[in-house]
Amino acid sequence: MVDAEGDRRRVDILRGSAVVGLIITSPEWVHRRVDGIVLGPDGETTRSSSYDFTLPRDAPAPGPDGRVLLPLSFIRKGALRRFSATGPDGRTPAPVLTRTENTAVAAGMLASFFPDDAKGGDLEQLILDVVDYADGSADGEEALGRLLDGARQALEPNAAEATLDQALDVFESLARTLMDHFVLLVEVDARILGMRSIVKISYEQELVFRRRPWEHTTVFTFPVPDFGSARSHHVEVTVPAALSIRELSLRDKATHDHVLDRPEGNAALGHVSLSPGHRFSQATVRVEACPAQSGITGFTTVANIAVFLLTALLVLEKIGATHLLARGLPLQSSAASVVLFAPALLLSWLARTAEHDLVRVLFKPLRFSLGLFALFFLTLGVLAAGPLTMEGRAVAWALVWIASGIGILGFLGYRLNVRRLRLKRRGE
Repeated sequence: MVDAEGDRRRVDILRGSAVVGLIITSPEWVHRRVDGIVLGPDGETTRSSSYDFTLPRDAPAPGPDGRVLLPLSFIRKGALRRFSATGPDGRTPAPVLTRTENTAVAAGMLASFFPDDAKGGDLEQLILDVVDYADGSADGEEALGRLLDGARQALEPNAAEATLDQALDVFESLARTLMDHFVLLVEVDARILGMRSIVKISYEQELVFRRRPWEHTTVFTFPVPDFGSARSHHVEVTVPAALSIRELSLRDKATHDHVLDRPEGNAALGHVSLSPGHRFSQATVRVEACPAQSGITGFTTVANIAVFLLTALLVLEKIGATHLLARGLPLQSSAASVVLFAPALLLSWLARTAEHDLVRVLFKPLRFSLGLFALFFLTLGVLAAGPLTMEGRAVAWALVWIASGIGILGFLGYRLNVRRLRLKRRGE
């Protein structure tokens, strides 16, 4: 039993060592990586990655049944929803290591840095402590610190200072990443060794965004912990058609290099690409989105003009500047029906099916204006169709003025602020 357990650990260390070698040299065999982030119309956020690579013919990452292990990405630990991986043929699902298998290989990756006489016992438990921590807690940091001290003590006797520092830097980067990420390991047929291939993965990711209420935009970010894994890294972001991307950026945290995309018009798709500074570079994708100028924005503009003109006419009639409406005569019921049709039309634009939270937040000021305009026309309909007392008519007219005033001023402030931001962007 002990021998079997020892054999299993040796296999895990062997596989971990092979995976580490592939990870460190990945820019040499991963030609291009494309990350796609799609904000779906039904509220989901899908993150996908496409890897264009050529595994070396001597890739020493053994797997079962004539397969090899392909390390694709570091993914933050947690439940993966709607995860899928497609093999090089573009149709067949690619087998992915289970969590237990992944943990064993990850521990083997860190253990492979140590000489044979330092493996086992406390070191093995310390590696498992680091790999099992998923939240960067104080306990995890303490375990990582003790592991780094153990690594220095184990490697120092047999390495020059320059080589030791370089090895410890790689070890610390890898260990810190494995604390709250797991390595996505896919089994692929060994026959693709030396052949240019493409593997794709996708999963649903939670979107956390920060609203800018006075600028009518939102900003959200995505981390790319293994930005340096490919020779060329591309990011594509797609937002719902009702929104547009104002700014998309990709920033390398190590070198502070960044690339910026500012699509023109109502573009719902943005694309950036950047070459990493070094293998263990990390990057951040930043997206700023705003409502598109078409759709509800255009409809609210027309509604605003209609309400403004009608309000101006009512004001002129009230002060006696015009005499277009007959005084003392009730409106016909058909006319009242026409007036009551307007709030129904406006409220139809407020009807919500499933939508992304980002759309709901950004459309809030527009929907607020439409709701006030609907109240404006509804109150006019009541004034035209219903026999009200003097007090009732006073209340109804107060609602008319309040609804039109707040709705018009709110939408005017929205449009002026959007225009100010657009001019500011052009001047940058």
